[in-house]
Amino acid sequence: MKYIKFYGGNGYCGCDFKQYKVYEDEEVNEDFLNDVAEELGMDNAQSFEYVETGWDNDFESEEERDYYYENCYWSWEEVTKEEYEENR
Repeated sequence: MKYIKFYGGNGYCGCDFKQYKVYEDEEVNEDFLNDVAEELGMDNAQSFEYVETGWDNDFESEEERDYYYENCYWSWEEVTKEEYEENR
């Protein structure tokens, strides 16, 4: 079993995420985990766009949108079974 912590954020206080998942060893490789991290990170970034733009507003330009997403981050790391169980 592999215990994975996914994490990331958009640079604003309170807009970070952590999510723990468990996988069978043969299910995962680095590319798969990178893809999962990116999907979770993009979902998080989209859910907090309003922090950058304000409620009911959109980005004023594609450059502003690009800048926002360029400053979002996501990653993953393998953790122990104990850490996984404490945080799931």
